[in-house]
Amino acid sequence: TPPMNFISTTVNENKNLVFNDIEYITSESLKNKINDNNINKEFYLGIRPKSIYLNNDPTYVEQNIKAKVNLCEHLGEDCLIYCSLVNSNEKIIVSTSLKNKVKEGEIISLSFDEPSIYLFSKDDEGALF
Repeated sequence: TPPMNFISTTVNENKNLVFNDIEYITSESLKNKINDNNINKEFYLGIRPKSIYLNNDPTYVEQNIKAKVNLCEHLGEDCLIYCSLVNSNEKIIVSTSLKNKVKEGEIISLSFDEPSIYLFSKDDEGALF
């Protein structure tokens, strides 16, 4: 099992998550977990590879994160996709089924299973949620 992904992020005034120039529009339920004194603070977003989805549904384009595929590792029925977030130095691993065919060098759209997101303070590494 690959380790949890940790992505440097900031919470903006709209309670969305920002990774460099990438703004991830959060759901109302996630916004409700973020209190106002966490706005403009830096966090580590923690998310497991199985909780990141390949998302090609144009309905949810505002919640898509673009990533470049660096490597695909086939493990039986599953595939580990090693990616770099576009416009960022952040690297993440996505675990998906082999039916999701991607190629190295391809730009893919990802979304997060929001109930599976953890935010850790950069100051003391304590979990916000």
